[in-house]
Amino acid sequence: MNSKRCVWNVVGVVCLGAGIACADTVSVGAAKDNTLYQDDFGELSNGMGAYVFAGVNGRGEIRRGLIAFDVSMIPAGSVVKSATLRLRMSRTQDGPEPVSLHRMLADWGEGASNAPSNEGAGTFAMPGDATWIHTSFDTAVWTDSNSGPVPGGYFEEMASATSTVDQIGFYTWSDAGMAADVQQWVNDPGSNYGWGIVGFEDGVTTAKRFDSRNNATALNRPQLMIEYTLPMAMCPCDLSGDGAVTSGDFFDYLTAFFNMDPAADFDQSGKVDSGDFFLFLTCFFEPPATCL
Repeated sequence: MNSKRCVWNVVGVVCLGAGIACADTVSVGAAKDNTLYQDDFGELSNGMGAYVFAGVNGRGEIRRGLIAFDVSMIPAGSVVKSATLRLRMSRTQDGPEPVSLHRMLADWGEGASNAPSNEGAGTFAMPGDATWIHTSFDTAVWTDSNSGPVPGGYFEEMASATSTVDQIGFYTWSDAGMAADVQQWVNDPGSNYGWGIVGFEDGVTTAKRFDSRNNATALNRPQLMIEYTLPMAMCPCDLSGDGAVTSGDFFDYLTAFFNMDPAADFDQSGKVDSGDFFLFLTCFFEPPATCL
C-alpha cells in the first residue's frame, strides 16, 4: 500500500540541488521471521511457525525473535523519515515488559521447521534454519569477527527502539534508530539482516508470543510502515516531470495557484502568496542549469 505527496521546493532556485521532493509511505509485510530458542546444541527452531517469541519462559530459557523486511521498493537515494513496526502479541503469562528491536549484524535463515501446539518449545531445526547457535542450520554459526562465536544471535548491542508490551493486542515500535536502520538497508541492501526482537531477560516467565508472517490471520501478521522522501528532481519548474519546462507546466502551476492549492506553495512557507508565483516565474523564464 503506497501513498505519495509532492512538494515543490525552490529555496535557492538556482542551486543544483533544488527540485521536487516527493514523500512516499509504504507498508511492507515480513520477508522472513524465526525464533532463537536457548539450547546448548543449537537444534531448535521454528521457521514456518505461526509465532515468534521474545523473553524468558517459565523454565528460565531465553527466546529471541528474528524478523526481516524487503525494502528494495524504496528507490536508491531516498531519505527515510520514519519506520514503524506493528506486531500482535497473542499470548503472555506476565504483565508489562520491555521488548526491544536490535539491528542484526549477520544474515540468518528461515527453514521448514514448524513447532507444534503453542510453539513455545520450538522443534527440531531444518536445513537453513536459524538456531541459538547457527545462522543457518547446521552449516554456519553466529560469529563476531572480533570475539568469535556468539550463541543467541549477533546483533547491535544498543536497541533501535523499545516498547512496553503488556496484554494481548497490537503494539508498535517507532524510533529514530529504526529509521536509521532502514536508511542503511536502502543505502546498502547487502547489510539488511533485519532486527532481533529481545524481551526482558532478567526474570522468569517474561516471554511474549507474537504472531508471525505465517500466521493464519493475515491482519495479525507483522507490518513495517516506512515514510521516505524520494530523490530530489533536478528541475523544480518541470512540474510534469517530462524533462522539459513547457507551457503545460506554466498552466498547471497557474491552475494550482488560483485555486489556492497547497501544492502551489512553491517556497514551502505554509501559505500560497505572490512570493510563490514570482519564484515559479523566475524558474520558468530563467531556469537553472539543471533544467536545460
